[in-house]
Amino acid sequence: MAAAVTKSKVRTVAGEIPGDSLQEVEFLPESGDPVDMEEKVPYRLFRDSGRYSEPVFVGVNGRTFLVPRGKTVMVPRFVAQVLDDSEVMRDRAAARSDELESDFITKTERL
Repeated sequence: MAAAVTKSKVRTVAGEIPGDSLQEVEFLPESGDPVDMEEKVPYRLFRDSGRYSEPVFVGVNGRTFLVPRGKTVMVPRFVAQVLDDSEVMRDRAAARSDELESDFITKTERL
């Protein structure tokens, strides 16, 4: 999986970047060095014979990717980050759903 990165807004010299004078830059947490988000990294998505058998579509800033499941492929680091973030959010949503379901069952049993 992709290495964890942190985001930081840094000031740039006026005129260097059209529009805003703040630019979002990603850094590796250990060294503080900038990360090349275009760098290709190996990524593997889980595959089974049911729900998780189709490739996964990823779209970032007008660029689209179809990432196959069940084999290791090289993808830009930003695609790996989107896929990792998606998995984290899916896990959080499932945990929250379980929590709400438990609360509902507890409340209805008291009626």
